[in-house]
Amino acid sequence: MSRAQRRASLSAFKREAAGGHLDVHLVPTDAPINNPLLQRAASHWRAGIAALRPTCIGCKAKFADGAQAGAFVMTIPSGAPTAVSVSAICGDCWRDATDKEVEAAALRVVRRVLPGATFDQEPPR
Repeated sequence: MSRAQRRASLSAFKREAAGGHLDVHLVPTDAPINNPLLQRAASHWRAGIAALRPTCIGCKAKFADGAQAGAFVMTIPSGAPTAVSVSAICGDCWRDATDKEVEAAALRVVRRVLPGATFDQEPPR
């Protein structure tokens, strides 16, 4: 996926999120995912590692270069509950970062879509 395609995808997701709220899920990669939408999103993220070259939201480690995901940050806009944005935190950050550091990294991701966003409750860890 090119930079232009990524920007267009982010813009489309922002439009879908406009005027609503975001449901944010922090899901460890070794935990079962019972929601079919989130299951598909995680599978799609894993399948796209080579092409999309995602990085850890904590330390910027590159998953395409061997970093392993420790948890996913999955965001669903209330206005389009069939769309999911997926980011990941690497296993090292997931293991070593404090809860506050993980929350801050997840909030930075959410604020790319919804500037000024806050979490209503702390994400479970």
